[in-house]
This record gives sequence, C-alpha cells and structure tokens, in this order.
Amino acid sequence: MNGASFVPADAPGHALAPGSIAAIFGTFDISAPTWASGFPLPTSLGGASVTFNGKPAPLFYVSSTQINAEVPGDTAAGTEYSAYGSASVVVTVAGHSSAPVGADVLPVNPMLFTQGGSGCGAGAVLNMASDGSVSVNSASDSASPGDFIEVYGTGLGGTAPPAEDGEPAPSNPLSKPAVYGASALFDAATVPMNAIPYAVALAPVAFAGRAPGFAGVDQYNVQIPPGVREGCSVPVRIVSNYVEAESQPVLVSIHTGGGPCADPPVWGYGEIVIKKSVILNDPKTPETDTFSARFPASPGLVLPTPLPANGQVVVEAVPRSPRCPIPGHKTLSAGPIVVTNPQGVPVQVQPTIASDGSVSYSATLPAGFVQPGTYRLAAAGAGVGSFQASLTAGADISVTSQYPAGSTVGAATGNVLYPVNWTGGEAGEAATLRVDSDQFVSDSVWLVRVPAAAGTVGIPVSYLGGVPGQSQGVQYPQVPTSLPGTFEIRVDVGPDPSKIPTFTAPGLTLGGRAFVVYEYRFTGLNN
Repeated sequence: MNGASFVPADAPGHALAPGSIAAIFGTFDISAPTWASGFPLPTSLGGASVTFNGKPAPLFYVSSTQINAEVPGDTAAGTEYSAYGSASVVVTVAGHSSAPVGADVLPVNPMLFTQGGSGCGAGAVLNMASDGSVSVNSASDSASPGDFIEVYGTGLGGTAPPAEDGEPAPSNPLSKPAVYGASALFDAATVPMNAIPYAVALAPVAFAGRAPGFAGVDQYNVQIPPGVREGCSVPVRIVSNYVEAESQPVLVSIHTGGGPCADPPVWGYGEIVIKKSVILNDPKTPETDTFSARFPASPGLVLPTPLPANGQVVVEAVPRSPRCPIPGHKTLSAGPIVVTNPQGVPVQVQPTIASDGSVSYSATLPAGFVQPGTYRLAAAGAGVGSFQASLTAGADISVTSQYPAGSTVGAATGNVLYPVNWTGGEAGEAATLRVDSDQFVSDSVWLVRVPAAAGTVGIPVSYLGGVPGQSQGVQYPQVPTSLPGTFEIRVDVGPDPSKIPTFTAPGLTLGGRAFVVYEYRFTGLNN
C-alpha cells in the first residue's frame, strides 16, 4: 500500500510511484520491530530485504507484520496516456523469499500523511508564519486564508535533480518534480459553475518537491486561497498536473486571523430525479425507469451554478481517488417517499442506510412509468421533515443519430465531434451531451448543454485539444484531439436548470429540486 494513505490494492488511487514510501503487509519471521538508524537507508534491516523488479529497496522499518520501504526511483512506471506500469515485489527474511506480488506503478500518484497515521483525518500539515516559524495545524491553531501551510505526503514521482534512493533530499538545490508540478484543492465557500464532483477553490503551490532532509517524503508549500470554506475540518487534496492523479482528502483547520477554528452552520439540500434511460445501441437491454434522491448536509454547504444552455463546453478530469469521511458531512433521510406518475400509479421508495450511516434512495420503477405529465411526491419525514411536491415533465425526444456498439467514432462530422441529433424538444427544456472516457487514474468528462429545441448537440472542433481540468484552473498536459480508449456518449433531456421546480422541507436550508430526465446512451464506443 501507499505508505501515507494506506490505500489497498483494489481501491482507487492505490498505485505506487517511483521514490515513494510503500507499506508492505504480511507475516514475516522478524523477532522485534527495527527502525533504520540513519542515512543512507539500509537495504537489509532486521534480517529482511525487499526487491522491486529485482532491485533492492531502501528500508525504513521492519516488523513481523509490516515493512516500510522506499520504491526505487527507476521502478517501471506507466507514462502519460498509457496503462499503469508494474513492479514485482519480493520480501526475503533470513534467506527465505516470498512469492512475488504485483504492484501497480504510476509516474506520479500523490497521497498525503495524516497526524493519526491512518490515512484519513487531520493532515500532517504545518502552519507557516511570516517570520518563518512553523506550528502544527490544529483546531486551536488554524491557518488563515492567505497564509502558507506545509502539506506532507509521498508519491510525487521523479525529481530534478534526481533524489538518490535511500538518501535524504538536499536543500540546495531543492529536488523538484521532474515533469510538471502539483496543485492543491480546498472546498470552496462559493461554487464554480462547473463543479464536478465537488466545489473547489484552487490553491497556488509555491513549492512541490522532496522534503529536504527526508527520503521518500514530499512537501507542498500551499497558500490558502481566498474563497475557501473555513472550518475545523476543511478537506485539502493535492492534484498532480501530470497524470491527473489526486490524493485522498486530509483535513485542515482554517479561520480568518488564525487561532481556534469555528465551523459554519450545517445546511441541507435535496435533489430528486425521475429518469427514463435507454441504451440506443443495445436493443437487448430494455428501457429502465428509475427513482433516485439525495439529501446532503454539511457545514457551509453551497450549490453549484448549473452549466448554461448556451453551447459552452466544459471538460473535467474526475480522478478515481480514495475517499475519506469528512466530519459534519452526512446524508439525511426523509423517510419513505411515494412518487405518483401522471397516470396515477404510486410507488413507495424506502431509504437505504449504509454501514457508514449515509442514506440513499434508489429504486427501479415499473416499465413505462416515466411519461410526460405531472408527478406528485410525498415524503413521510425523518432527518428531513415531511413534505409534498409536484413537478411536470415535458415531452420526450426521438434520437436519430446512430453509433453502433464497438464502432470507432473518432472523426469529426462537419464542425463537431460526437454529434447527436434528435427530433422533438420543447421550449424551456435543455439537452446535455456528456462524453465519458476511462483514462487510467481519472474519468474524462466532456459536457455541453443546448436548448432541447435545437435538435442537435456536439463538441465543437474548435474546442478540440482542450485540457481536462482546465476549467478549474488546473493545468494538465495537452490531450489528443479525441478521447482515447473506450467511451460513452450520452444525451440527457430535461428542464432548463433555471426552470427546475423547487420544494421546501424542514432541514433543507437550501431547499430542494425535483425533475424528470430522459436519458439516451451509446455505449462501448472506440476512438
């Protein structure tokens, strides 16, 4: 596992990076825990040694159940826009070697240390005073917007000048990233128009590189940006500007003027979606009608401004990074919810409560349930008080474009890429094109919205070469002029965001909204 986040091998963000710290778990015939006593780090410690692709790894610590090692700097790694690299890891104790175990390796995969050592919770973060002194960031000693903090992790990858295996990083010259750099993301107090999947405030990183005097440890000097949400548990993530890898969120305390932190009030919001979904290039899969609802609540919760229906393109890289629970962030129950369609058919949907206490609503509705007309909603109430609401769905559309499953769809048609055409579409409704591509450690999502009456939507050729994440201000490498690998094209038709009906309920400070969506998908496409 990554030695900072302890992400297991089957979870998002699990890959190691050259020069990072790896934690290896198993059963080892080691009589007593042993720590390295100094530099250079030894490649044999307490009778144990580790190799990555046959190369000895410097060791920090060994015990009967855990070994911490530095991944050698020349360990095979994937490259930009290619698959993961890999390493064969072998542990040898007292002349007896384990079977090799595979580990995925990326050029860069930053993860962050935490004060409790669990990989989640308060980050290993120091406040930096203007006089150069530092203190541990805590609930009693917050950082103020505009201040600098030091965030520590591992997985930044290769550096220039190269950091020597097992040796402390120099302070002169500093070991900085060999390619590109990093950015920091905080929860925002105000939400950008295209927040996917969460609202962020982008933070400048004054320095990213190996922490001087340490082996395998990375340091990020970050200035807390204006517009950040303040509180005692504000998540911060480090994002690589190389392969779109993103760390797990760790928590920092932020308060204007420093000192003790204070959380803003907990606000709640509700969203109910009734959806008809059709896979157009798979006639064997029937139409599915579904109901979903969510009622999130958190300190200072704010809502994203929706993408306007003006043809503006948004490109986002959504990292498949590990998640950690955030104190104060929860989802509420409204008790059983009854939805009645325009034909008067009622369906009751019960909330599902997960082991972590989160509440969700998801149900498959009877075939043909979703039709134009007026729907009624009634919730019994629980954490969210009881409420009643109604909404009206407009007419459906008829998609005329064809993208057979397995077909190659890389060339532009006219002035647009991935065009979808349809007939129908009413005033007051909007159509949203969404193109999803699986790209290694992230999902690339292209979005564009137009009035439903337009009858066509696509990605303008003039936008090709856009950069995933650029709309958040994060500078990623240039992408090809089409999305690599397999992908999916989807068009959703529903009310224009400015016309979605709202409802009120006790516990929903920001109110709620409910709407019907007609979803049409082309799956299994290739470039």
